[in-house]
Amino acid sequence: MQAKNYSLIFAIVLLIAAAAFLSRDFLKDVLMSSQVQNLKVYIPITAKLPDPAEIKNTGQWYLLGHISSGLSQFDHIEGRFKSLLADYEIYSSGVHSFTLKESAKFSDGSPITSQDVVTSLKRLLIRKTSTHFPLWDYIENCENLKTIEDECSGLRAVSQKRIDIRLKKEAESFLLQMSSPETGIWFAGDIDSKTLEIKPIKYSGPYELEEIDETGFKLKRNEVNPISQNFPDSPKTIQIKTMAADTVMKELENGGIDLVIRSHNPYDFTSLEQMGVDVFKSAPATLIYLHGTGKNSKHLIAQEYLQKLWDNNIDTGIVPADNFLPFDPGLSLTRSEFLKELPKVSELKNKMVKVGVPWTYLSKGFYEFIKKAGIESGIDVKIVELSREEWFSALESAASPQEIDFVLGIYAASERYPAVQLRYITGEARGPKIDLTQAETPELSSEKKELLRDYQKALLKNQFAVPLFLARHQIMYKNNLSVGNQPPSDAEVELWRVTKR
Repeated sequence: MQAKNYSLIFAIVLLIAAAAFLSRDFLKDVLMSSQVQNLKVYIPITAKLPDPAEIKNTGQWYLLGHISSGLSQFDHIEGRFKSLLADYEIYSSGVHSFTLKESAKFSDGSPITSQDVVTSLKRLLIRKTSTHFPLWDYIENCENLKTIEDECSGLRAVSQKRIDIRLKKEAESFLLQMSSPETGIWFAGDIDSKTLEIKPIKYSGPYELEEIDETGFKLKRNEVNPISQNFPDSPKTIQIKTMAADTVMKELENGGIDLVIRSHNPYDFTSLEQMGVDVFKSAPATLIYLHGTGKNSKHLIAQEYLQKLWDNNIDTGIVPADNFLPFDPGLSLTRSEFLKELPKVSELKNKMVKVGVPWTYLSKGFYEFIKKAGIESGIDVKIVELSREEWFSALESAASPQEIDFVLGIYAASERYPAVQLRYITGEARGPKIDLTQAETPELSSEKKELLRDYQKALLKNQFAVPLFLARHQIMYKNNLSVGNQPPSDAEVELWRVTKR
């Protein structure tokens, strides 16, 4: 009996020692690992799953880009489009043939099929509400789809793995659409065939949505996604928090959030270095502009007002926006061409302009600055505070809450989407009667460049949109993190690149 007791005690000691050794190794692995266990993020978004057929702001774009993947992707490091969920061939006949990879799987491990792809795209074709890419203008004989069950010759599942898409005409930009969160792939069984509502339980992106409540979204790594497999140290979970925009910096300072994604806030001179925060800055790409409300043009903004704004500016985080397209001078107007399309103060019939502003998104200092420039140039600029709902409503439609003339808009531009950017800025039911789809190509001829220039002139002349400044897109993050190689000139963010230092 005594020997047995000694044996038992010896076995227990061995188990304790092994557990301690394993625990030590486990802790070492966790402490030495560059993987962030839980990344807390702020992006401008409300706590509601956005509809890929109706993306209204960059926050929704970012979220959808993390929980859904497209057939192709743009690699900003290599500067070219690549296959993601599918390999593809492009034929001279206008057919884009996509073959799903063996690695194309949903978050539960089930294979993505051609039926999932076709159903996801048909939903966009039926809805016709996409804010960036009018897919129905591109795909042959699919503009009159009424139901998911309807067939059209331009979109066809050839097999379980292959999808053929025939375009109405050659469009070099079509891969832009297939790489967009608008065309992310969803499980066909998650799409209601009658209402077209998406209630997802499976996800095709590098993350899956684990939980959503009034505080925001909780995402979990989708281990089978190709992006996750290429970035094995991407954050294990991501919490996207919703909060009032004017509380964000305080939360970043006190550790309530780790990372903030937003454009530079003009005339907010908070010292980030004292907060232990690093900043990744893109090129000046976020357009701060006046978005005209109503269907009729309004000649209220004069040359002298813009010149006064630009001359008086002391914030180095913004630069004059004497163009709509910041990335390529060949697509933009010269400053003299830009100002020529606007009237002089002496030509204005009405020298008072009401500007609706999102009060908590931009600083009060900036609003005082734009009012002062009005006084100095002979224009009475009235600032009208709008709720979040009123502001988005005014940007998205011809409605004019509180009889405002312009909405102060913020749009994150992309070097790959010049025509799309102009169409989005223009908004619904407004704008020059110029077909921009022919200018949505990677390589722009002199004729297509001139088309983009003519469109910009018309926007200015009718004051559908008047640019003020270009701001830098920013990722602000605690200095114990690394954000990796983010897209330097696009308002994009790839959170799967974030690691611990």
